[in-house]
Amino acid sequence: MWWAPYDNRPAPSTTTNAQGSPNADNTYSNGGYPAGILWPYIEQNIKTFKCPNGTDPATGQAFQCSYGMNYVNGGPNGKSLLVLTNGNGTSNVLIVWDHGKTPGCADSSHAATAANPRGPWPFPDTTSPKTHYPDHRHTNVFNVLYCDGHVTGMTPDGLTQVGNVQFLANGTTVSFP
Repeated sequence: MWWAPYDNRPAPSTTTNAQGSPNADNTYSNGGYPAGILWPYIEQNIKTFKCPNGTDPATGQAFQCSYGMNYVNGGPNGKSLLVLTNGNGTSNVLIVWDHGKTPGCADSSHAATAANPRGPWPFPDTTSPKTHYPDHRHTNVFNVLYCDGHVTGMTPDGLTQVGNVQFLANGTTVSFP
């Protein structure tokens, strides 16, 4: 289950086309799709998950969800704030950022294994158009949410200056699981 409403079924569902409406019970019943684990806490307002500029440049259609949550191996998901505070620090670790396509982001070009854990999507983002760190939405920056709750604009160069530490709960090395 995703954190945000997302229809992950094959065509006719696409990254910009959900079939039906979000289902609060997180099922695909009644022609709808799972609303995600945050649904009860955001007043069931799907706009929470959509940047007004979060459109697919190829089609002009709005993405189902225009933010991606960090799912890097060794990242902050599933960790308590205490663990993050004692690790790389809640104000230093990215949890969500502007994104295109799916509501999650990591290097999913391979299956995660102990020998080859899932790290951040490579930066600089060479996808065209940029979908993992889309700086075209907000005049050469993309918005990032840190684990402590603050949001800031970041340039793609901001990622390369610090490296993996921004994506990881502890240390600088991606680890599995």
